[in-house]
Amino acid sequence: MSRPRLVSDHDVFTAFDAAIAEHGPNGVTLGLVAQRLGVTAPALIRRFGSKQGLFAAFMQQQLAAQPDMLRALVDAQADPMQALLALSGHSRPYSVKRTAYLRHLASFFLQLADDPTLVPVIAKWFEGERRWITERLTEALAASALRPETPVADLARTLQAALHGARLQWATGGKGTESTWSRREMDAVLAPWRKHASQRTP
Repeated sequence: MSRPRLVSDHDVFTAFDAAIAEHGPNGVTLGLVAQRLGVTAPALIRRFGSKQGLFAAFMQQQLAAQPDMLRALVDAQADPMQALLALSGHSRPYSVKRTAYLRHLASFFLQLADDPTLVPVIAKWFEGERRWITERLTEALAASALRPETPVADLARTLQAALHGARLQWATGGKGTESTWSRREMDAVLAPWRKHASQRTP
């Protein structure tokens, strides 16, 4: 008979996430994560196999949680354009600290380079985000918030690239919060395609 799990996967992922933010990719071990959880490293090894296995499971969880996170953005905003701009503040709470953001980014790229099976998982995550951006732009176009000739698919790709590029710029010297910095860059990408209120069809 197998022993019951003492902590949930959610608790493990939360502890792992926090450990990366605090110690960086090279400083995180299963022993450190286990210590934060009050369990033993062998217990995590039995569940995930290795730190790389834990990271892979963590990314699968992020992919599974993405639709609810994006749906919540829509529910919290008055219109699709505001939902789009709200995406700038949803890279996670640790994005208020530059070092934590860079540590997560470093961990992400190291794991991605070492484990090719993660590539399609990450690709699906970005595809899901890009599809969501496209849907919001399509809604904004239908509501006459964007010019009729707006190239929605192209703009969605550019907007996504601007968002993630802005986060890196912020982490390496941008002023203010990540949300404010990224929102400004997204606004700049959207500005040429916006319709002024006086131009909208009543």
